[in-house]
Amino acid sequence: MRHADFQALRLEARHALVLLIPILRLANGLDRTGEIHVESVGCEINDSRVILTLRSNLETSLEQWAVEQVAEPFRMVYNRELNVRVVRQ
Repeated sequence: MRHADFQALRLEARHALVLLIPILRLANGLDRTGEIHVESVGCEINDSRVILTLRSNLETSLEQWAVEQVAEPFRMVYNRELNVRVVRQ
């Protein structure tokens, strides 16, 4: 947040960027291996949490770990817990 380029942005652009950062980290984490282990992602949202459902027949422990690493920044930005579950197809 203290980066000079970030500070140079207009307030609206900074706000948009803060909202996008956890989402981009999630996307990056779900493609952690680069081998498309996750076939699809579902999302349930309620007042207190967001549940991501990963659908896959492959091992997804690295992707699950990556989502867990984003959980705290996600909570700080969206004021909701982030949980992940896996459904085998």
